[in-house]
Amino acid sequence: MNIASVPVFCPDSPPRRERPPVAPLPRPFDFGFTARCPLVPLPAVMLFLDRKQRAVVALIESGQLRWAFDIRSASAATREIRVLRDSLFEYTRLRPREHFHESDQVEFTEITRAILPERREKRRRRSAPSFMPAKEREPVVTGAEVAQCFSCSTGHVRKLLRDNLLRAPCRRASGDAVLLLRASVVEFLRKRRMT
Repeated sequence: MNIASVPVFCPDSPPRRERPPVAPLPRPFDFGFTARCPLVPLPAVMLFLDRKQRAVVALIESGQLRWAFDIRSASAATREIRVLRDSLFEYTRLRPREHFHESDQVEFTEITRAILPERREKRRRRSAPSFMPAKEREPVVTGAEVAQCFSCSTGHVRKLLRDNLLRAPCRRASGDAVLLLRASVVEFLRKRRMT
């Protein structure tokens, strides 16, 4: 004996309608230049703008690409140019200029926060080891974080540390992670801005 199931509809209830799926909101197209790597290497800038190296350097020196940095080590013969991605987007008019300040100092403070974000409440604030004197307990960042922000290798960051262009809170064995004083990274960027 076969039993068939028959749906029962109540005359009082309206027919059930299926809702169409909601499409996710698209995020702005950033050409692969993410906030995790806010400084864009010169070859990527050349490719993005479809210009040669001299033309990009001329844009930097004329101030059209407003925020660019030379992160080369003391022994390097050639420049290691990095352009702030927001400055690149301003130049190409993909995004409007968000901040108009009277002084570059205020804007530089905001830019350094974008390049090296300060620790949030969710994450514990990393500071120098507790055995150090209190006056030396400043916020620190790892060499890997700096390398990611600068779009360079950790070996380059170690070279900057050896050249005394960046400072560490204390000496560590070569196998340990490199810790750098955040203030020294900010000062390095301040000195290495290209105009």
